[in-house]
Amino acid sequence: MLFDHELAWKDPDVYNEVYRTSIEFSEQFWEYHRARLFAESNYNASFNCVDRHAAKNPNKTALVWYGDEFCERREITYIKLLIMVQKIASELLRRGVRKGDSVTICMPMIPESIAAMLACCRIGAIHNVVFSGFSPVALRERVFRSASRMVLTVTSSSRGGKLIPSLKNVLTAIDGLNAEILLLDHVDDFSIDERAVHPTPMDYADSMFTLYTSGSTKEPKRIFHTCGGYQLYSAMTFQYIFDAKESDTYFCTSDIGWITGHSYITYAPLFFGLKSVIFSGTPMYPTGGRYWDIIEREKVSIFYSAPSAIRCLASLGNDMLSNYDFSSLRALGCVGEPMNESAWEWFFNNIGQKRCPIMDTWWQTETGGIMLAPLHNISLQKPCFAAKPFFGVVPDIQNDELVILKKNWPGLSSNFARDDGQIYHTGDKAMRDEDGDFRVLGRIDDVVNISGHRLGTSEVESIVNSLGEIEESAAIGIPHRIKGQALCIFATTTSTLEPEQKESVAREISSRIRQDIGAIAKPDKIVFIPELPKTRSGKIKRNILKIIGEKKKIDYESGDLSSLVNLNCIKDIETAMQRAIKPMV
Repeated sequence: MLFDHELAWKDPDVYNEVYRTSIEFSEQFWEYHRARLFAESNYNASFNCVDRHAAKNPNKTALVWYGDEFCERREITYIKLLIMVQKIASELLRRGVRKGDSVTICMPMIPESIAAMLACCRIGAIHNVVFSGFSPVALRERVFRSASRMVLTVTSSSRGGKLIPSLKNVLTAIDGLNAEILLLDHVDDFSIDERAVHPTPMDYADSMFTLYTSGSTKEPKRIFHTCGGYQLYSAMTFQYIFDAKESDTYFCTSDIGWITGHSYITYAPLFFGLKSVIFSGTPMYPTGGRYWDIIEREKVSIFYSAPSAIRCLASLGNDMLSNYDFSSLRALGCVGEPMNESAWEWFFNNIGQKRCPIMDTWWQTETGGIMLAPLHNISLQKPCFAAKPFFGVVPDIQNDELVILKKNWPGLSSNFARDDGQIYHTGDKAMRDEDGDFRVLGRIDDVVNISGHRLGTSEVESIVNSLGEIEESAAIGIPHRIKGQALCIFATTTSTLEPEQKESVAREISSRIRQDIGAIAKPDKIVFIPELPKTRSGKIKRNILKIIGEKKKIDYESGDLSSLVNLNCIKDIETAMQRAIKPMV
């Protein structure tokens, strides 16, 4: 039996053979790699991500942090990270936190946040990271539902030039709850308890962390991941999809409040002892060159970001790019939502300089790690295609929905691994081309049914985004008394347009859609807005646009709104909806 991933990721023929083996001999396949990656059978993530690297190469850089302003930079070695982790773990133990207890972490993107996650792992506590941009209402719900006895935070932070009153928000959130606060502003002042010197032994199936998925409901879903299976899968996917090496400098622009920040900022890169860059600012503050400046300064070799960020930066044009050196890059990645062709081409041509492959990855909070991705340096690069399944993953398309057969990959959330059914329903719409490569088109409910014709909104958005005047767009279905649903498009523009210019652009949008899809897809309304409603991870909150499009009342107490970067944009969108253009073509 052929199990050698390293050969498989260099030769497409060998990949096919290893992939077949991973399906036909699944148990042996995962056991082989479990034994290889966990030679000491130690499943404590703190040991795997910090202790063994601090012992081997203590002065190697583990984390480089960049803050809101250009001057804010910190460098943390593996030995320094180990001491931080031991000190936070000690303080948790002194306050009575034990193995199996839930601890909520609500912190900005700083080294102490990652140390806090690892400190929980060190003592066997189950961390529950909550995005620091959430409102007190959303935070309270997650603290209460997870039964956390401790909330870790800092006094305040800044992002995009704005102060975030973290402590004030946490105090409001836990008022009346049985939880206390541990401030991590001055971790150096903590002392090390001998109980935290060595990591707590953890079994393969022990719970490692929980994470709440965001959605359109007021009750987010709590996802559990276990120590062994989660680490095994996230580490393997990172190493082989990105061809990650210990010598790489890696930069992922996500936030630890999301699963990408867990798997591909905290656990997988540190598992292999990489130097990782973390950033607590925004790509547009104080200028639109923050990502590129960091890549040049740190000589980043692997860059992983969100399509919405790429589209936003692409809208600034190419003139500024000549100021930066991208020669250190050898691999790019995108995650979070479907990429559109024009953004993919811009990313590949200008940032990757036509030589860096783009790992267009698809996965979910529930899967623990990447499920579909191109193969590094051997796959034919197809814009917007997630392409091939990872080893052990059996994808299929049923009624337009991407499903995963045989729920036996180790990264799958224990919520689903225990279910009787053998099919994992993703809820995402997808297609497969003649080569067997997959392209994920967005949520299955992001489909407009116009007079019985089902139209994927991502297809419409790709057409709209190809216009030079359009920065970004989101398409939804709105009620129509004859058609059932009609198409409504929300769009942001690359520059301010006068009313007559908006009319012209709206006509062009309608014409292009008619031309590329058909007359049935002609939009009923086009709404020009200053900003799309997005989470900090870059996801467009289409459910909010649907509420506005259907002229329903926004529930501002909903926990779902707390994930928005800018809550004020809702009023602007509601106002713009009243001035929507009905294109006449």
